Amino acid sequence: MQEAAKKRSLQEITEQLLQRLWRIDEADGEISEECIVDLEALETEQAEKIDRILFVVEDYEAKAYALKQRAQALSAHARRMHKDADWLKQYIIQSMEATKISKIECENHPMVSIRLNPPSLGIDDPQVLISEDEGRFVEEYIEHRIDKKSLKEALKAGEHVPGAYLFRNKKLVY
Repeated sequence: MQEAAKKRSLQEITEQLLQRLWRIDEADGEISEECIVDLEALETEQAEKIDRILFVVEDYEAKAYALKQRAQALSAHARRMHKDADWLKQYIIQSMEATKISKIECENHPMVSIRLNPPSLGIDDPQVLISEDEGRFVEEYIEHRIDKKSLKEALKAGEHVPGAYLFRNKKLVY
């Protein structure tokens, strides 16, 4: 039976089980000894197949977790590399400014120069901007957020709320 379970899909096993159960229903619940043995064998085959599939699920979940951890580590490494590159660029700028050099030619970088970026905005205290000049530089921004926790509690309590509903997903526990 184990050799057959490895070759058949869970869907095939399920279909065969359903066919056997349908035949029992058609026979008004009369079950022969042969049918009981066959059903038990199919149920065992189904359990073995599910067990093997769950090993694959566990392997996928472990790999996904490892990949997620690796992605976070790579992202942190990329941030550090950008920060280090920015520091090195500032290091070069400081050296060039200290020696009053605005352009320099290097072997692998034919023209290195310092340029001013377009102006950036810095805000020391947003509250001062809001209260000064009658809020001339302040734009009103209204954001509506749904309080999901209280909405869920209201629905659980039986309240009808148009546009919202409770639902339950199925989860495999193993």
